[in-house]
Order: sequence, then C-alpha cells, then structure tokens
Amino acid sequence: MFERWTDNFRAVLSAARRPGRRTLDKVSEGDILRAIVEAPESLGTRLLNAAGVDLRRLQVGLRPSIGFDLIHLIEEAGAESRRRGDRWVGTEHLLLALARYTPSHVSDLLSGEGASLERLEQILEEARQQGPPPLSSRLRIAWSAFFNWIRKR
Repeated sequence: MFERWTDNFRAVLSAARRPGRRTLDKVSEGDILRAIVEAPESLGTRLLNAAGVDLRRLQVGLRPSIGFDLIHLIEEAGAESRRRGDRWVGTEHLLLALARYTPSHVSDLLSGEGASLERLEQILEEARQQGPPPLSSRLRIAWSAFFNWIRKR
C-alpha cells in the first residue's frame, strides 16, 4: 500500500510527527488534521477550502486526543481510495477518513465548521465530475510544485 501514497500524503504523515519526530503511536488525529491544513497544495486542504472552512479557526479548535489509532486511520484512508476506484491514497482520502472516524473530536470539529463527511464527499464528487483542469493548468501546477521542491533543497 505504501507505493500508492502520494507525496502529499507522505508529507502530511511526516509533518504530523512534529515537533520532535514522535513515533506514530504518539500522533493524534489533531496532528493529522493540522498537518493537512498546513499543506496548502494538498487536495485535503483544497476540499476544506471548497467547503468554506476557516482554516485558522479550525486549527485553534484542535486538541490532542487519547486512544487514537493512526494505523487504523491510514487503513481507512486506503479504504476510501478503493471505494472511489482510485489508484492512489492522498490527503483527500485521509481527510475523508478523519471525517468518518467517529466518535472523535476532529470529526465533530469538521462537522461544526461545515465540513461533514457528506459535504466533503459531495464536493469531491462534484470536482471529479468536472474533470481534470486543462493540460496547461496541470503543467503550471506541476512546474510550480517542482520549483518549490527545488527551492526547499
């Protein structure tokens, strides 16, 4: 399954382990959502923006959770991907898995901000029906991501 993870998915998991490179069993659902919000190029963040979520207010409402099972959440993200017939597991699947993960502080917080599971699924489906952006737009995005990656090195 690891080979199906997008670069943004991997980056979110890595960012969620900060501060201090914590082990995965110490990562909370709030850490995952914070990492998604802090990844502006990710589809998860774009879904939240499309739902009209105030990302700053969302971050303020986050708190650590107890008894969170990250491995289960990653498996649920993979299940979200399979349900949609996708060949990849991305931040959009991770966000949907967080919204589906109940009862939890994060799913309640998302719903309270207007990003319930049903709303996120609706936005994702509408975006998929519109199809991919034109090739010129996709190339611009790819080159932008490439140059950002180069600048970070």
